[in-house]
Amino acid sequence: MQKNESWKAVALWLLCAAALCLFLTDPATAAKGVQSGLHACVETIIPTMFPFFVLSRILLSGQGAVWLSWPLRPLTAAMGITSPKAPSAVVCGWLGGFAAGADQVSQLYRQREISKKQGSLLLIASTVSGPSFVAAGVGARLLGNAAVGWMMFAAQCAAAALCAILFSFILPQEKGDAGRKAGAVQGKGCDASEAVASAVQATTILCGYVTLFSFLSAYVAPLGNGVRYAVCFFLEVTNACIAAAESDTGLRVAMCAAALSAMGASVFLQVRAFAGKEISLKPLLISRVVHLPLMLFFTRLLLSIFPSIRSAAVWENVYASRLPADAACVLFVLCALAMHGKTEGLRKQKKCV
Repeated sequence: MQKNESWKAVALWLLCAAALCLFLTDPATAAKGVQSGLHACVETIIPTMFPFFVLSRILLSGQGAVWLSWPLRPLTAAMGITSPKAPSAVVCGWLGGFAAGADQVSQLYRQREISKKQGSLLLIASTVSGPSFVAAGVGARLLGNAAVGWMMFAAQCAAAALCAILFSFILPQEKGDAGRKAGAVQGKGCDASEAVASAVQATTILCGYVTLFSFLSAYVAPLGNGVRYAVCFFLEVTNACIAAAESDTGLRVAMCAAALSAMGASVFLQVRAFAGKEISLKPLLISRVVHLPLMLFFTRLLLSIFPSIRSAAVWENVYASRLPADAACVLFVLCALAMHGKTEGLRKQKKCV
């Protein structure tokens, strides 16, 4: 284990050193990448996801998640999970996005409601992009048709559910993990101020990763939009979808669907941050190999069932930035300052206690 950790540290150090060399040798390209990431945050991430983070946090806190998760109990039962609270993680992931789902999985594990294997299965089922991003961001803003976005959202949820059921028969039960018993910890609701603070934190983290990976992907942009999509496909889903929408091919929907399935390294890092280190992400990573063809199949199937939606889709390039880079920077800094103020307030409260 220590040897694996040392190799990870060395690999991370080498990647950071290479990125630093790129930044020092060509700072102009780095600036363009950061500006592109900030534009993506302002045009897609903040307007489509911040309000949804606030509303979903209120609806899915406390008993709300249990009430809304009743329809998904057959799914978790098919995965071999008996905890009545387990479907709430899938609901949080499907409605609030992968960050909300990973956070709920972590809470269920800490409450001893689920085992590590069950946590990995719930991550497979709940790690999707939320409807605010897929329908409003990718569908409406990038592809010009929100209905296409809803079809892709339904396709990724169906693919994630099937992958979770399949892997429930494949993953072995970890030793010492089968005897976990449900604890007495009960989830509590949150008010509007807590929901806004949580939404600011999630949005800031998301925008930070988007901006970072936009900086990295900027160095491959001169090589062509195809290369940019190929690189962003493994790095960051937002920029991959933007590259797909800006491409000249007629496969924009399929390219966006593939990017949403792969998620990219940025999403996996965020899932790791929210889910904690106790639950392994290897099953989630391996499941993407099965999820990708299922995602493409369901997307094609749904668009064939509803041909009017397919014909109404605007296939030409519709993505356009509207705000200047300085406005994007101001909004990003405001989010960071708001999160900093919330953190300082929590520190002072802990000191008083």
